[in-house]
Amino acid sequence: MTKLYPILRWTFFLIVFLTIRCAGQNCCDFMLVNKNDTLTKNQLVAVEIPTGKIALISFVNLPPVYVPVTYIIDNNEAVVKYVGTWEHPTNTRDPFYKNTCSASTTVNSYAEITFTGTLEMYSTTGPGHGKLGVSLNGGPEIEKDLYSATRIENVMIFNSLQPGTIRIRVKSGYVVLDYFKNTK
Repeated sequence: MTKLYPILRWTFFLIVFLTIRCAGQNCCDFMLVNKNDTLTKNQLVAVEIPTGKIALISFVNLPPVYVPVTYIIDNNEAVVKYVGTWEHPTNTRDPFYKNTCSASTTVNSYAEITFTGTLEMYSTTGPGHGKLGVSLNGGPEIEKDLYSATRIENVMIFNSLQPGTIRIRVKSGYVVLDYFKNTK
């Protein structure tokens, strides 16, 4: 009988490194097995495939199970396109991701990012912060207010459950973009 082990119980597994060749490419980086088991062809294997997803595969012809992987995209990475007037300070003393942020006070300046999977956008709120508009795939704009009485970092201000392109447009005041979480 094949045992299927829950992937969330990492501490109960011994990691055995191996390489499986498929079509001339490495498609398996590691195998997870119970500490007390010996390796057989009926073990559960966690495979990191080139798309960045993790597939759990049992060698008894069960279909693979994909585990989502979350990537953090910093505001200054090439996939984020800026139009209009933006500042991109680096080495800030503020607690921004990688000590960077992108900020603008110029109305109608915008940033765009195209993604697959889901996307969360993080910013900072505080006194003097303004409003921004977020639209997905050219759809209607959702207004987000970044004002708060005190400064708060790492605030999720937008979450898209469908892939596409989001546009973040400055509507008023001071707008800060810090980072994105992309889950595929």
